[in-house]
Amino acid sequence: CLVGAECFPVCACLPVIGEGNKYYYTRQILGLALAWAQASACSLHFNSMLILLPVCQNLLSFLRGTCSLSPSQPEFHKAAWIHPILIILHLLFCRRTLGKQLDHNLTFHKLVAYIICLLAIHITTHLFNFERYSRSRQATDGSLASILSNLSHQEKDSWLNPIQSSNTTMEYVTFTHIAGVTGVIITIALVLMVTLAMEFIHKSYSEVFWYTHHIFIMYFIGLGIHGLGGLVRDQTEKNMDENHPHKCAEFSEKWNDPDSHCKPPQFEGLPAE
Repeated sequence: CLVGAECFPVCACLPVIGEGNKYYYTRQILGLALAWAQASACSLHFNSMLILLPVCQNLLSFLRGTCSLSPSQPEFHKAAWIHPILIILHLLFCRRTLGKQLDHNLTFHKLVAYIICLLAIHITTHLFNFERYSRSRQATDGSLASILSNLSHQEKDSWLNPIQSSNTTMEYVTFTHIAGVTGVIITIALVLMVTLAMEFIHKSYSEVFWYTHHIFIMYFIGLGIHGLGGLVRDQTEKNMDENHPHKCAEFSEKWNDPDSHCKPPQFEGLPAE
């Protein structure tokens, strides 16, 4: 079930980012790394939600209490009349197979944590993205990627490449944007929580494990605002009528020509991921 659930956010994001017309120009610079970055971000958010469920003691107590009631008991029907969702929960969690999972909540918690660690592919794809942003910004071959990277930063809707000049370093971009700073914070918080939750540390230095695990607050705050900077951008819906990528990409050299039927593309930051 978990494997199937993991496939859902990835399959939902890949077609939209990987084939959507709004991301056509962005893909000219980033290639498939864009789709993999967004798909892994969707999966990361999904698993970050799942990892909290097994440690929500009140929720687990409620589910166990639900399973202690039998549909034949009057108390069950009385409670179900007030909370219709009680019947659904009883059907889902009170079967023998699924009911046992409530007793292995910490195992599930650890499993999801390992999956989040495997999603370090998100960091790798960002490194590829930065490298491609840098290369396209320095390119002088007149390619579509270089033209898109040299769009003016003076107007907020005109630029696509966050690297403003060929002398800008990856470190500068990382630590001067919300996405970069929060990404570093999230990564450090995750590394500390995982390494200091190892079995021998947990048993020998329980206080260290306890206090460092509360860094999850910083992790979730960083995760929530990670995408607010809009570093990765897509074409605006309104501009699609003036510059449809499949019709105007080949006329990129004439975008600024007043007589051209293709106007310069306009972009906006993606929603927080």
